[in-house]
Amino acid sequence: MKTLLRILGVLLLAAGLWALLAKEFSYTKSSKEVTVGPVNFEMNRHETVKLPPAVGVGLLAGGAVLLVLAARQRD
Repeated sequence: MKTLLRILGVLLLAAGLWALLAKEFSYTKSSKEVTVGPVNFEMNRHETVKLPPAVGVGLLAGGAVLLVLAARQRD
């Protein structure tokens, strides 16, 4: 259990740091629009998601709490 808490804590810390530094991320969403015979027309949309600083701070705090809990546990 101690190892699992450490791993999750480090992952949350890394995600929180990334969220604070990146501030946003984007992805491409493709959808099938029209099929005319053998030809398919697709539309690609570029979406951008902005991350509020509270998300990064919350992830950092959660990771720190998990690391403290892991340090306090007995083997």
